[in-house]
Amino acid sequence: MPGPVSESSRGPRSTRRQNVVTCVFCGHEYPTGTPRTQAKLLAEHVADCPKHPAAAFKRRAEAAEAELVSVLTLSPEKIEAGAIAMCNFRAGTDWWEHESERRKQEYRDTFVAGAVALGFRPPA
Repeated sequence: MPGPVSESSRGPRSTRRQNVVTCVFCGHEYPTGTPRTQAKLLAEHVADCPKHPAAAFKRRAEAAEAELVSVLTLSPEKIEAGAIAMCNFRAGTDWWEHESERRKQEYRDTFVAGAVALGFRPPA
């Protein structure tokens, strides 16, 4: 009959109490008889544990990635503002209002091509 699990045999992310794996950050338990291996279940739990530092880092990284995608995606407003800025820089302040629609579209197309070349995402 096996004796109690010693402190040295416990993993860094779990405690073992009579074959129950427990997250030390939130207390979530996986008892004996759970269909998958206990280590795999705990690893999956750690990825989404509300209190585990690794999960918090993952959530912050996902939020930062979403913000970056938002910044790098060209919206119609960003395209219009960029085209106006290009026009005013090339032709003089407030010149946009005097341009034809064809010329305004050329500025928009030029702005998008330049922004995409710099790594921005074209509009959907």
